[in-house]
Amino acid sequence: MAKIDLSDLKGIKLDEILGDLREEAGKRASSLMGEGRDQVKSTRKALADQNDGDMFGAFALGLAVGALIGAAVALLLTPVSGSEARRKLTEQADKVRGGSAPEWETDGAGNGKTAYQSTTPTYGAGSSTVR
Repeated sequence: MAKIDLSDLKGIKLDEILGDLREEAGKRASSLMGEGRDQVKSTRKALADQNDGDMFGAFALGLAVGALIGAAVALLLTPVSGSEARRKLTEQADKVRGGSAPEWETDGAGNGKTAYQSTTPTYGAGSSTVR
């Protein structure tokens, strides 16, 4: 391995070399920044040119697929049957309401009568009818 003597380095103008390197690095950085700006502009233009209907269709499709996957996972991972789950939900809802859930009374007409003709909600046992 050859030894370098410091006296050999006296003729080198280090300031000039470093100045040239800085200048070249600045030019290269400027060039790369310009290319980056051009790529950003072309990407923005490509995204802006999308048809709004296509974008909404893609969103709606993703929403529908996500809902279907979620429903399938819920059905597969549910620990109880549907009737048992409904019974438990009803019990919990009654607990939260405190037993003051509206009870719908009809005037003995039974099925077939529309709700607005003769139904009135009552809250709790023995309370007055709300009309």
